[in-house]
Amino acid sequence: MGVNLVRLHLETDAMTDAVNDLRHVEAALIRRHGAPFRALERRIEALFDAPLPDDIVRLHDLAPGRFCAVPAGELSAILAEARRLKVLA
Repeated sequence: MGVNLVRLHLETDAMTDAVNDLRHVEAALIRRHGAPFRALERRIEALFDAPLPDDIVRLHDLAPGRFCAVPAGELSAILAEARRLKVLA
């Protein structure tokens, strides 16, 4: 009797980088003043105060059985806004 194995590989480096960037943004916002920075802070708080949305991560199919997880949805939008405000390089 044969056994069929399925091997999957998920690359998570982009998500790890996004979470680290988010930590950096949270720490940097303490030293920033003004409405745009407070709005960004509230968006981060709202992201984690509710159940995480389904669209927070997108999987890219790299090859059969090989995927890459990247930030998407509100997480991606928050990081983009942080870059726009020069909170994140």
